[in-house]
Amino acid sequence: MTQFQFETVTIETRPCLRCKKKSEITVLKSDYELWQYGELIQKAFPEMPLDQRELLQTGIHPECWETLFPKDKNDQE
Repeated sequence: MTQFQFETVTIETRPCLRCKKKSEITVLKSDYELWQYGELIQKAFPEMPLDQRELLQTGIHPECWETLFPKDKNDQE
């Protein structure tokens, strides 16, 4: 039986615009390299949830995003 091991990298994000804290996200090295060489983030990390891709790109935590950009009562979910 062969087991595959995938190399990962841990990325430290930028400081969040709201709380100023950094985060760490661990991703596959191959996906990270695709993104760094110009692939769109949604194509480089297709399985990653949107809020995690936002965190990786901007450093904004999901809960901080909600505070910075509250949904208008007329917004569609």
